[in-house]
Amino acid sequence: MLAAMLIVFLLYRIWKKEQDLNDSTWKVKYQDLDFRVAKNSKSFMALSTAFTQSDGCLTDGTASYTEKYGVTDNTGKSVIDGGDVLKSNNHLAKLKGQIVYLKRLKKQKVKVDRKLLKEMKTLLGIKHTNVASLIGMCTEPGNVSVIWEHCAKGRLCDILENDDIKLDTMFKLSLAIDICKGLEYIYKSDLKYHGNLKSTNCVVDSRWTCKLSDFGPRTIYKNFHNENSDWKTRAESLFWTAPEHLRKWIVQHQKTGSIQGDIYSFGIIAKELVTRDSPFGCEAYIPADEIINKVAATLKVPFRPKFPHMSDDVETMKQTMAIEALIKRCWAEDPQARPSIKRVLKTLNAINPFKKSNVIENMIVMMEKYSNQLEELVADRTAQLEDEKRKTDALLYQMLPRKVAEDLKLGKTVKAESFEKVTIYFSDIVGFTTIAGDCTPIQVVELLNSLYTVFDDTIKSYEVYKVETIGDAYMVVSGLPERNGDKHASEMAYVALDLLDGVRNFRMPHDPEGCLRIRIGLHSGPVVSGVVGLTMPRYCLFGDTVNTASRMESNGEALKIHMSSATANMLKETGLFELQRRGDLTIKGKGSMTTYWLEGIKKENISSQDSSKQYYSHLRENRDQEIEDTESSEEETLPDLCEKIKHSDVFQDGQNKLPSADLIQLSIKTPSLQLFDSDQEDADH
Repeated sequence: MLAAMLIVFLLYRIWKKEQDLNDSTWKVKYQDLDFRVAKNSKSFMALSTAFTQSDGCLTDGTASYTEKYGVTDNTGKSVIDGGDVLKSNNHLAKLKGQIVYLKRLKKQKVKVDRKLLKEMKTLLGIKHTNVASLIGMCTEPGNVSVIWEHCAKGRLCDILENDDIKLDTMFKLSLAIDICKGLEYIYKSDLKYHGNLKSTNCVVDSRWTCKLSDFGPRTIYKNFHNENSDWKTRAESLFWTAPEHLRKWIVQHQKTGSIQGDIYSFGIIAKELVTRDSPFGCEAYIPADEIINKVAATLKVPFRPKFPHMSDDVETMKQTMAIEALIKRCWAEDPQARPSIKRVLKTLNAINPFKKSNVIENMIVMMEKYSNQLEELVADRTAQLEDEKRKTDALLYQMLPRKVAEDLKLGKTVKAESFEKVTIYFSDIVGFTTIAGDCTPIQVVELLNSLYTVFDDTIKSYEVYKVETIGDAYMVVSGLPERNGDKHASEMAYVALDLLDGVRNFRMPHDPEGCLRIRIGLHSGPVVSGVVGLTMPRYCLFGDTVNTASRMESNGEALKIHMSSATANMLKETGLFELQRRGDLTIKGKGSMTTYWLEGIKKENISSQDSSKQYYSHLRENRDQEIEDTESSEEETLPDLCEKIKHSDVFQDGQNKLPSADLIQLSIKTPSLQLFDSDQEDADH
């Protein structure tokens, strides 16, 4: 009877074991995974890494940990095991209300045999604070994936790569100890060893606890390697592999592992923690496959990573040197010479200067540092954002009036506005068609840019607004967008005299000995202003005043300021300017009009000191600044260009006595894109 009961009990145990083995609750259907969670699972690590990428740290020409050592999805895009920074959104999913991470395998199908069932049972039983939990596996053809616990802070390698994350000695030692505790647990379990330990497989959760992941199923990983990846990528993924296992991989293309191999891998990770650099950062000039061959080779002096020079304080340097010594023991060539995991833990605890501190106190200090670091990061990024906003606004204000630009930024419709009295300035280059015909298109652009840069710099001191430049035509208005009463006519008169004086001293970049002459036209009257267009919006003026000002320019003469009677009457009221009546002139589209020349400023309104200088000293930033005495010798005074044209004695032996003026290269006030063709035929204005 007793024997029968024992037999029944044993049979029940066998049956129960088989039932547990055949339990398929770990199998996950692909349709049960909700991938929409990927967009909402960003953390501090994701934000800081995104900021780093925006500063140009992750560009097409810069390889990151993700690109070098990361897993790849079915589209070949790099991903991060922790799931914080994703280049594709199909590696994070929600399963039964829990966020999980999918490691996709480029296998079309997986054979679920007894060996795999036993291993899955073992893996599902692995539960430890420093070991990531295996959730299950999807075995559906085309969607073969291993599903792991999701850790919010991402992979250890990405934390080390991110300069925005500040790691002190306590933090680094804490992460290293977490890795050792996870290995110690695995060694005591049925797994016996990790076999795939690297910084890309160490993940950090929201509490900054480091966990080991991707340690199985070995049945699938043993003979699996990505055939689609190039040799360089595969070689870089072997940087953490011990030399004895590298030799077998090179010959048989099989992944093997051992406890001693894990100790070697830990040494490489510890080196990354200390230096915050890639495994072979100092050997980056050596090709990856050559590094692997050197590590695997049996040499008298084994090839190992070098430590860069580190400028730490004395106390930190002592700790670093002690960790370096431990690391070098971990990657010894002889596996038996490497320390055990208990010895490694004991050494780390001895090095740790915070081992006597209370754990809660250490956690509080760490959280305070984390909070301060986050505040600094936000403040830094906010300052960068504000600086970029200022640059954008400055460029926008050069293209449009400030009030109009502000309305457009707020999404408001800019309504047309009427101005009862403004003065408009038009000028163009006399003989521009001939000049352009003798130049290349590049020379034409340089000529206009140099000239308009001088103009732009000149009008800064006046209450005027540059409307636009069209080819060789330059248009300015006073009295809008900010009204200035009756000052617009006198302001524009000063501008015209000043610009004319600037042209007299201007030298063409391609022909310094040549002369440049312009015609200037002024007219005062009502206009309507408004913004036209959505793509490249333009601030334009409309009304008969614009046409009349243009006619004043086209009917003028070289190096003279031609104006209508409306502008002349306003200038007469000021009593500041010398005007000469030109007479009645037939203007196209206008009929007969009485027009005037602006000769300059009346002598009684010019001090004896500045009689030979500028007309615009009243508007300089320091209005009380004295103008130096300019009563110089006849040889130092610039002759009028009109006189140059009339008298040949200005030139002697083909040499021009006129000194050439310095040229400003960029036109920064309302820059305009113009197209020029040396073969085009323009009508001379």
